[in-house]
Amino acid sequence: MAFRTLTTAAAAVTVALGALAVPASAAAPRKPALPGDFNGDGRRDVATGAPNAAVGGLRGAGLIAVAYGSAKGANPKQHQVLTAAGPGLPGSPEDDAGFGQRPSSADFDKDGYADLVVSQGNGNGTGIVYGGPKGLTGRTATLPGTTYGDGGTVGDFDGNGTADVIVRQGDALLVYRNPGAKPGTPQTIALVPENGEFVRTKAVAADFNGDHRTDLVLLANDDIDGEPQAPRIELRLGTASGLGARQVVARRMVDGGAAGDVNGDGRADLVYARDGDDASGARSIGIRYGTAKGLGPEHVVTQAAKGVPGSHAAGDGWGRSLAVGDTDHDGRADIAIGAPTAPVGKVEQAGTVTVLRGAKGGWTATGAKLISQATAGVAGAAEKGDLFGYDVAFTDADGDGRADLAVGNRGENKAEGRIYVFPGAKAGLTVKGLVQFGPDSLGIGGRQAELGAYLLH
Repeated sequence: MAFRTLTTAAAAVTVALGALAVPASAAAPRKPALPGDFNGDGRRDVATGAPNAAVGGLRGAGLIAVAYGSAKGANPKQHQVLTAAGPGLPGSPEDDAGFGQRPSSADFDKDGYADLVVSQGNGNGTGIVYGGPKGLTGRTATLPGTTYGDGGTVGDFDGNGTADVIVRQGDALLVYRNPGAKPGTPQTIALVPENGEFVRTKAVAADFNGDHRTDLVLLANDDIDGEPQAPRIELRLGTASGLGARQVVARRMVDGGAAGDVNGDGRADLVYARDGDDASGARSIGIRYGTAKGLGPEHVVTQAAKGVPGSHAAGDGWGRSLAVGDTDHDGRADIAIGAPTAPVGKVEQAGTVTVLRGAKGGWTATGAKLISQATAGVAGAAEKGDLFGYDVAFTDADGDGRADLAVGNRGENKAEGRIYVFPGAKAGLTVKGLVQFGPDSLGIGGRQAELGAYLLH
């Protein structure tokens, strides 16, 4: 598997093709890097998959763009753009290949540089691009057995201190335990429909019971001729031998989720979007706090609740994207909720992001914020179809220990897209030091990249 750099600039990161770009002196064991810290400098980098981007005149061939972290946050001047190239997985660019869907990251070989899980949605599968002191390198590995890839789910499911990765393959999950530099044969977990033709899933991985092993939640439903059946939330706890048996936590339709420690008790909490089920048809957010046995009862949050900003209306897409991260480093994670089709004033489908603060008792509306392109200090203007908040992800681009919020603005400038990175601070998110960049800053303008559609979480 080979990759190439589409753009290089004076400060851009180059890729060494077919070889590990790490000097021999760097071979000594190092502390594993944080996910997304591809050059091992202690700062998480901002990466986005753009599977609909044109590459070399090929419609929807797809790419992944990385803006590296710096002392001042995400730095688009130090950037890297990857696309599939050459023979082998994930294959050469071609029309509608969809390279770059839902990227994920971990330091699989524990060399102090985070690695990137990449996939191509046209049947060429999933692989790993390894990091190095200058960023992502030309050293790659194929995940054996995959033919269709839409990203990986990363976690330490057996608690041995080494990251594992799970990918969807047909009617099964393939679990690569401790893939390292040479992934081996995966374990297989069959996905058996309860009442349908096949199972649709969205995965969330975190340590919900506090035993230092990652657990897996599947937001699942069966499918019959495109119609959802038997919706459910499934939980598989991590064990010393990998993932345990399936538990059905609840039966309801859920559209996407995220996890983090909202109440600061040392266990991750599950946050997910609920389809509109009140009189207005507006969507709501469900929160299940982690317990010693897994997940607790559901707590429902709506924009109609006192202190929660936003429109509370059907069609605003509240919860289309979710992220959980600690913006003020108080040990309690905040919740970012994207509503990409929400109005801003009279401007339709401009998009907003709601940020709810974490607290000892759980989420709180105290200090809640509503962010859009109309927010003071945010460059640009709220325009119809911008889809601000289409994806949201927490990172730490400046390495100060406070989570920064990356917001994808997929529809900006006729589907060119744009990314905004709001720094974390003592009082939570701030516009001071806000970084924003589009395809032109990365040398990929004019490709209808829809930059920010799939952020690295």
